[in-house]
Amino acid sequence: MQLSYYLWYLKHVTGVEKEGVLAHPRERKREPVELTAEREAKVEEAIRGIHAVVSRERPPEAEEKPYCPSCAYHDFCWSC
Repeated sequence: MQLSYYLWYLKHVTGVEKEGVLAHPRERKREPVELTAEREAKVEEAIRGIHAVVSRERPPEAEEKPYCPSCAYHDFCWSC
């Protein structure tokens, strides 16, 4: 999603249309990424979701997920 956002930004803000590559060094693989209409829609949906969250008066309640214990931000969510 991050690479898709960068490609979206390049297209919509700077007018540059490019493709990207995700490199997986451990597997010695490279995965080409292009900004398809589907990816573009997902990025725009994520942007709308981010705007909805940051415009709220209070952040949403934290919801623990299976990956939470290993997340670098775990203490921010569960410190209270």
